Amino acid sequence: MQIVNIDYYKPEFLIEIGGKRHRELNNAVISLTIDENLENPSILDMNLREGLKIDNQTYEWLDNPLIGPERGEEIKLYMGYANEPNKFKTPLFVGRITALNPSFPSSGIPTLQVQAYDYGSCLQKSKMSLDSKINQKEDFSEVAEEIARKHGLEIDKIEKTSIKPCENITQESETTDYQYLSELAKKLDFEFFIRDKKLYFRKPRDSEDNIMMTLTWGKELLSFSPRLTTANIVKEVTVTGHNPQKPNDPIKATATLADLESKETKSKSGVEFIKNCLKTEAKVELNLPICNEKEAKAMAIAVLKKSNNNLIEGSCECIGIPYLRPGVNVMIEGVGNRFKGKYYVKSVKHTIGDGYTMSFEVRRGAVGDIGSGR
Repeated sequence: MQIVNIDYYKPEFLIEIGGKRHRELNNAVISLTIDENLENPSILDMNLREGLKIDNQTYEWLDNPLIGPERGEEIKLYMGYANEPNKFKTPLFVGRITALNPSFPSSGIPTLQVQAYDYGSCLQKSKMSLDSKINQKEDFSEVAEEIARKHGLEIDKIEKTSIKPCENITQESETTDYQYLSELAKKLDFEFFIRDKKLYFRKPRDSEDNIMMTLTWGKELLSFSPRLTTANIVKEVTVTGHNPQKPNDPIKATATLADLESKETKSKSGVEFIKNCLKTEAKVELNLPICNEKEAKAMAIAVLKKSNNNLIEGSCECIGIPYLRPGVNVMIEGVGNRFKGKYYVKSVKHTIGDGYTMSFEVRRGAVGDIGSGR
């Protein structure tokens, strides 16, 4: 478990464009925001204070080719604190500049908003096509690896799915690479995102015991707004799909609570709150080709997990922590027995302006040991 013990009053950042670090940009920066989550490409918003060069009547940044989207230069942003020895070792954002939004107000100085997206945006512009048929792959992970190589991304974060595809896409389709991997991840209970030019295609880390850090309300955690609801909780999901080999014999698979990973000790799952409720089963009929029962089972488990892992969802604000990223578990304390415990981080927004702060979204599939508070 990592303990937060850094000096929060001296945040620093460094901007790298085209492989070179440009400290001259620091003095022009008004604010920086990095918004990253597990559902969409990460976004960098950088607001700059403009300056007019009197000698040639050009603007310092708007007319500077360094930040022109037409050059396609790679931009990296590092965030940290003054007393951290490795604060600029790992970038918090890697991507390309995509937009410039200048503002010329009626009074005051002009400003320029520079916007960049991570490499997931490249996959959003590329139509799905493969060098070989999908149904010739032995595992869906091989499809993810081929798409990664197509875009110059590293593949060491791609995990095996143990499911053989049956789809037959050989020509370019209307589906983009990003849409395909995103939908595939949801179907198989996987996560898909891109970070530091690495394509992540993996099982979610909700069930892991590893806790990155503990955040306590009133200390590191400035605010916490959770919502607990059992409205979408179910205990069983059945998936029925079209069998391309035997059209009159559909494939069916059912996922139950026994298929979910063990929950935390001294906590209750959402199903335990609806034992006397009629809503105890959900059947999902999908008119999609399914290769075998194994794939149908994976889809059923994915739907069941999505239902149960979102028993509690919450919004948090805290001091800036550059190594807190989506896809990790944190322990939240000081919020009562019902809501304390392990949460999975879904999205994070880092902001440097008047200091360094961050907001993030979390989810949790269990309720704390409420009996201990009696």
